[in-house]
Amino acid sequence: MGLAGTANADDVRSGVEHIMPNLLRGLHRYLRLILPLLVLTLVHRFLVLDLDATYNFGAVYHGAETKIALYKAWWPQNQTAILVGLRSDILFVLIASCLAFIFKSRLTILFLIVLCLFYAANTEHLHYNFSHIRLGTLHMALNPTFIEGSGLTPAFLLNLFAMSAIAVVIYRATHSALVRAFAGFIAAALCGAVYLLPQEFSPLDPGWMQTHPLAFSVRADRTAVGQQDFPTNALDSASLAPLSGDGPVYNVLVVYLEGVSQYSLTTGDMPFLQKLAADNLSFTRYFGNQLQTNNGLYTSLTGHYPNFLGVSSPWDSLHADTPAARAALPNILASRGYTTAFLQSADLAFMQKATHLSQLGFQEVKGREAWTDFHSENGWGIDDLGLFEASLEYIDGLPRDAPWLVSLLTSGTHAPYNVPANFMPEAPSRLRAIRYADLAAEKLIEGLQSRRLLDKTVVVFTADESREPGGRSNLENEILLNWLPLIVAHPNGKRGAIDWPLGATAFRDLALRLAGAWDFHEIDRLNRPNEPLVFGNYYKRRVFWFDRQQGDFYACYTGSFLCAQFTGVTDLTKLAGMKPAAVLREPKMQEIFQRHEAPR
Repeated sequence: MGLAGTANADDVRSGVEHIMPNLLRGLHRYLRLILPLLVLTLVHRFLVLDLDATYNFGAVYHGAETKIALYKAWWPQNQTAILVGLRSDILFVLIASCLAFIFKSRLTILFLIVLCLFYAANTEHLHYNFSHIRLGTLHMALNPTFIEGSGLTPAFLLNLFAMSAIAVVIYRATHSALVRAFAGFIAAALCGAVYLLPQEFSPLDPGWMQTHPLAFSVRADRTAVGQQDFPTNALDSASLAPLSGDGPVYNVLVVYLEGVSQYSLTTGDMPFLQKLAADNLSFTRYFGNQLQTNNGLYTSLTGHYPNFLGVSSPWDSLHADTPAARAALPNILASRGYTTAFLQSADLAFMQKATHLSQLGFQEVKGREAWTDFHSENGWGIDDLGLFEASLEYIDGLPRDAPWLVSLLTSGTHAPYNVPANFMPEAPSRLRAIRYADLAAEKLIEGLQSRRLLDKTVVVFTADESREPGGRSNLENEILLNWLPLIVAHPNGKRGAIDWPLGATAFRDLALRLAGAWDFHEIDRLNRPNEPLVFGNYYKRRVFWFDRQQGDFYACYTGSFLCAQFTGVTDLTKLAGMKPAAVLREPKMQEIFQRHEAPR
């Protein structure tokens, strides 16, 4: 027994002597990795916060005040969310540094460079989409059109180079024992900060501000569960309402202005469209369902809701025999003798537009490949005026003995914006793009008028999505990202502003009415106060639910359906100063969305 005990003790001692050097080497590498990882993560956090302060909150259109004044106004509104996000960053750094126990020096450098690439790309994504990158949408980011249009920007390349240089310099500096000792103190301080910093996720603040892009989580375990019953058929597709078969038949021209919000009309930044709205029919509370072009087109043309929770979109699985495609606006009008066409500025390969638009019933689909004359171009396509001039020439060649539906999709107001260099060269870039789109719209109407088409053509200006924050509260800015223009210039000359809310799922039915005889009584049938208005943003993990009958409005994150509930709401564009009546988890609402997106 004595000999056996001695042998066991020797084995344990031998095992410890074997493990300890490995643990010490791993700890050595951990202290080397944590410092560059922390600096890179803080640089990324600073860059995205500065973007929010200067671009989203600041003077987006009209130039900025001093940075100090801007930050003084911005910080109080976002202070808590930023501290919650800083805690998420620290947790990521502490956990990701554990890779040092696995990686050797060369792999660690590679990991840091890949992280630099991700951080630089995420900064650009936040610039354009106001959210962290969703890993499920990386296939879009790798598309050549996206890379050429928004991927390889000067800012992206500069950030990538700067962060890569920082990573290499700091990592090399950690060869020093003194620097590693300093990293040990930093690691201890970070562990303390995790417990001291706030951790409650708010459904009213931007999700990206409260999370690290690779560690998105919504803490809602201790939040009360709501008892509200929601209509289970809220996301069901409405059947096509009956139409009158009498009266004239008009051509229909639908213009989707890329990323333009109704906000730009209310602020006077698009004076021609603002006047066109005042002189004709306008829907001042029109809400798109998603911040993504393919979902915007899918919903408005088919009357079906997109997906809000999962990475897949009904657009991606669309084929000609699906109910949504068969009941799409172009298919219905084509069955009634219309010639149908979709013309856009950008390349058709992105989002597989050529295939899916044809499945929806567009007999001809044209993109960047078709246009030879224009005023400027970038990776997203040709300028807006160039597209409208080419579209007028296309319309000139359509048969005269049949009505037509032509839809246009611009790209000039998609960052990084496509505007001829000599147009308002001193103005802020967003304002230049908005004003140029407004000028192009005016020239389009003039072109239709000179061809004497306005007396037999319905012209509809709207947008596929909105990408315009307004420098308001965080919740109001979220609403602006779904608040779209909807202007109708009709040969019957009817005019007026309709202020009851209308969702994009009603666009198809509205367009079918506008194509023939209609009166305001028929338009009023689209006002359905008993049905909730639902919209959201997949990128931002957001859904919004407005019960007009009860006056209840829910602003939710889809991670655990943590929702801020507001009561007594009558107008979604006037939420300033409102405080939530409750913050609750709403699993019954979550079930409705999950059932809507379940495979069929």
